[in-house]
Amino acid sequence: MVNIKAVKLRKVFGRVVALDNLNLEISGNIIAIVGPNGSGKTTFLTILSGIRRPTSGKAYINGIEPYSNRWRIYNYITYTFEKPRYNLALRVRDILNILIGKDGLRNILDNYGDDLPLNDIMEKRLYELSSGQSQILSLLISLIIYRDKIAILDEPLSNLDIKYRRVFYDVMKDRGGIIFTTHVIEEAEVLSEKLMIISDGRVRWVGDKRDIFTEGIYEVLVDRDVVDMIYQKLNILADFGTHLLIKLEDMDILYELLNNGSIIGYRRAGLRRWIYAENP
Repeated sequence: MVNIKAVKLRKVFGRVVALDNLNLEISGNIIAIVGPNGSGKTTFLTILSGIRRPTSGKAYINGIEPYSNRWRIYNYITYTFEKPRYNLALRVRDILNILIGKDGLRNILDNYGDDLPLNDIMEKRLYELSSGQSQILSLLISLIIYRDKIAILDEPLSNLDIKYRRVFYDVMKDRGGIIFTTHVIEEAEVLSEKLMIISDGRVRWVGDKRDIFTEGIYEVLVDRDVVDMIYQKLNILADFGTHLLIKLEDMDILYELLNNGSIIGYRRAGLRRWIYAENP
């Protein structure tokens, strides 16, 4: 179980406000932080992992203020960047031998060698890995080798082919103890128990996955030429460019926008997950 708490949390880079007075508390086995690029997701993760200090306010992960207790928090967490790159000449095999020994490496290859391209990268130097191979190595370490730690993952599946995404979907669901960011609402719905939607450095919505369905949250495909008018009519939680995440109480507004061509289409967030769950 993971608990996140933020109290008047604020982070400023020069004149840019990355996080603006966050107040929240959320607990769950897998917590998803959903938002578009530049929304403050990564900044929030770096504070939770102790890499950055907030400009003001406080943040806690399982009761620990991470940036003030870095040596303590590093015993409890493992962190994976969105696009990990390793400018080192060490071979992948050597790194894994250091972390888990030859017997541990043999077990990893026996259990995951058929599902992940581990044999293809064992003899590669770290700087020779592609972005997808680097991501696989990082997730292998964070999710499998350091299985007992809280895994803080920044866009963990963004560089992976669908085949390998499926492998790590299963690993994440079985493992738990995860905080991860994504800009894909379906990933959050499938993987998480609790969700936090963030945009422009502010928390727009926090709750249980089931509440996404019951509280009238929708994804809307938009015509960007008339998006200003849409903003005036809808409660926008997050803007992902091609689509908006909105909270809606009056369906007549949605039908009006659809009929006059202002939006291209919509779906109720959580709907596909609920259909699957209720009709296996």
